Amino acid sequence: VARRKSMAIDLVWSARAALDHGQRGDAMRSASRALALDPEADGAAELITTLMLQPPEQQPPELAAWIKKAENDGVSRHARSAIPGYIAIAAFLPLMIYSGVLRWAPIIGLVGFALLLAFCAYQLVRKPERSFLEMVLYACANAAMLVMLSRLAGPFTFVPALTVYITFTVMTYPAFMQHPVALAIIMGGGFITPILLELAGVLPRTWEMAEGVGLLSRSSAIAVDKQSSAVIVVVASLVTILMAARQSAVLSRANRNNQHRLVAQAWHLAQLLPRVAPRVKTTA
Repeated sequence: VARRKSMAIDLVWSARAALDHGQRGDAMRSASRALALDPEADGAAELITTLMLQPPEQQPPELAAWIKKAENDGVSRHARSAIPGYIAIAAFLPLMIYSGVLRWAPIIGLVGFALLLAFCAYQLVRKPERSFLEMVLYACANAAMLVMLSRLAGPFTFVPALTVYITFTVMTYPAFMQHPVALAIIMGGGFITPILLELAGVLPRTWEMAEGVGLLSRSSAIAVDKQSSAVIVVVASLVTILMAARQSAVLSRANRNNQHRLVAQAWHLAQLLPRVAPRVKTTA
């Protein structure tokens, strides 16, 4: 028994030395062996708990690979949930044609960007690891789609809500978690660009401030003299709400599951390790 205790103490010191040199794998193995030799080995349980629950300042290559895989799985899951939203936007084409097309360019542009983004999201599902430039192009395509949407009923109807929703969802990709300002500039540009182009006379006006009335919005892409025009605005707003609710549910469920998994791991670890009585400091 004395020999086992002595070996356990040596292993604890070896584990501490390995941890000081950043060799977390060796530290975990030494501390685990010490705990197996002597469940009451001084410091072994604390070392294992520290290694399990506190992330390292510099990630070992194997841990970095595991984290990268987890991030890629999250990107695939998130991109998969975004595909129905883009398809829903493209599905407005028959209703827009029925309402009456005034200008085909924004209609074709809207449907084209929506289908392109659905395809890009599908590619993210298949291959989630992308460069920052590729993700910037993905965000720019979303911003361009917002410009096309502003032609349907002006930039101040459902477009602001959709801008917030898309910004919120795209921000969850790792590339923009590290560079949030880049996404904010891109999406803000997608919202403000058609407004500035209208003020400069480049695009037809879709809004104006009328004295005694307030904000007036009109479409430069479809006729608004049919009931179907109002249906487009209402349905577009409802689709935005439903997409936001669905995406929020997916993200919230994933966060909750991850939190529960971490708590469960910590609880099982606590059951595995011996309970160490708190040390009482004595005063001379």
